[in-house]
Amino acid sequence: MKPQRQAKETSSSPPRDAVRTKKAGPAKEGARSLDGHAAPMARQKVMHDELNAKRLALEEAQERLKAQSAELRESAERFRTMTERIPVFMYTTNAVGQSDYVNQHFLDYTGLTLAAASGVGWMKAIHPEDHASVIANWQKAIVEQKPFEMAFRFRAVNGSYRWFRGDTQPVRDEQGNVTKWFGSCADIDDLMRVQADLAAVNERLEERVIERTAQLAAANKELRHEFKERQRLEHEITEISEQERRSLGQVLHEGVCQHLAGVVMIATTLSDVCEQKSDPEMARRLKEIASLIRSAANDARDVAKGLHPVDVDADGLVAALRDLTARYDVPGQTRCVLHCHEPVPVHDNDVAMHLYRIVQEAVVNASRHAHARNISVHLGIRQQDITLSITDDGVGLPENHDQSTGLGLKLMRYRASSIGAVLSLAARTGGGTVVRCRLASPT
Repeated sequence: MKPQRQAKETSSSPPRDAVRTKKAGPAKEGARSLDGHAAPMARQKVMHDELNAKRLALEEAQERLKAQSAELRESAERFRTMTERIPVFMYTTNAVGQSDYVNQHFLDYTGLTLAAASGVGWMKAIHPEDHASVIANWQKAIVEQKPFEMAFRFRAVNGSYRWFRGDTQPVRDEQGNVTKWFGSCADIDDLMRVQADLAAVNERLEERVIERTAQLAAANKELRHEFKERQRLEHEITEISEQERRSLGQVLHEGVCQHLAGVVMIATTLSDVCEQKSDPEMARRLKEIASLIRSAANDARDVAKGLHPVDVDADGLVAALRDLTARYDVPGQTRCVLHCHEPVPVHDNDVAMHLYRIVQEAVVNASRHAHARNISVHLGIRQQDITLSITDDGVGLPENHDQSTGLGLKLMRYRASSIGAVLSLAARTGGGTVVRCRLASPT
């Protein structure tokens, strides 16, 4: 019996090594086996710690990813809200220009669906007259990778068309390659209509300007004709006046002066007869009559010379002026002198005659009406212009000489204007008058 109990105990009891191991307890952390490796329990703990660290890092990355995803969703929602609510067509395309997004405003306006507008479907809404040019310019922008800007018309859902301004900009990667296109179309129909109205107004205004210009040209032509006709008539009047002056001077010189000279001779003869017949009183009176007639003859002769001067032409102007001033240079009464120290290029006979008449009128006015004691006539060249001045020390100009109705002043101004000269009258310092005439010298 005893051997059986022992065998039973032996089969139910653990091995001795196991009992010893249990008694020894767990191995200390960091304990190593005979081969130098970490004990199994230590390795498990290290692996467990590493797994925990990786799990924590993964959880943190997941949290960051969630936050970034939320930001992207929020940004996409803001972009979608903006593009859907803004009253402008918004769209994007891929790198080759195929549409992959259009906003709802475009779909509502054109009546197209998103699928129908994808790719190049949006071009179905372009006005037929603008279709070819839009495609050509859009393809050019894609090839050259440059912005696309153009005005064209889109068809509305009701079949009407309005003008829009398309503006598409390329989106590039870090290497500068176009990866996408982003664009918009703004309604400019009202602006285009205003511009069309302005263009129509400008066209009508231009037509009126052309019409008015033609009318003014015709009026100017008529005025030029009338002006030339007036100049012709004035020239004829001047010529007739000169002819009459010459005729009158000739009549005075050859007729009146001769008759007066004859009367002087008769009076002188009668005076001699009376002296011989012892009638001194009658002889004295006849001599006085002869003297008066002689004085009248001299005056008539001077008038005749003024009316019919020695040939006043371009070559004889200076000589004629010297003769004129000499006739009014009366010793003891009036000093009248011509100052001309250089040749004056007057090549036109009419110009010479008008200059002579201006000097004559000024000298006569200074001598007879202004009672001048000194009269100076200056003729010369200044800054390539012919200058003429007549200065006197007479009583001077009246205050309202610009409104004077005197024929002499009008004639001087007319003669100056007829040869393109400028005439001016001014009071002389210290008393008297200065008449100036300036004429551009012929080239």
